[in-house]
Amino acid sequence: MPIKLDMKDRRILYELDKNSRQPFSALAKKVGLSKQVVRYRVQNLVESGVISKFYAIIDVAKLGYTVRKAFIKFQDTTEEIEQKFIEHIVKHESVVWVASSEGTFDLAFGLWSKDILE
Repeated sequence: MPIKLDMKDRRILYELDKNSRQPFSALAKKVGLSKQVVRYRVQNLVESGVISKFYAIIDVAKLGYTVRKAFIKFQDTTEEIEQKFIEHIVKHESVVWVASSEGTFDLAFGLWSKDILE
């Protein structure tokens, strides 16, 4: 059954999406509620499963990396060769995500690198 959210809960979720590490006092100021009410509402959102985790979004540029994406279309290969390729890139230390797809490309992946040669 869907959970009904009022505008204050929606605003809390919006602000947490922008910065999940901000203190309740700053969040309260932004949504126009007391710190205690915001804490209570966030706890309810967690208990009801609307919020499952708080996580960091890393600005890789500040670490000296660039995010690169690659899209692969397999041609004239066997399923065994494709699987070996996928296993290879999944194990590569620079690769941060891998996805198979249908349509124009068979595979997409993202990686962090210091420069284009890396």
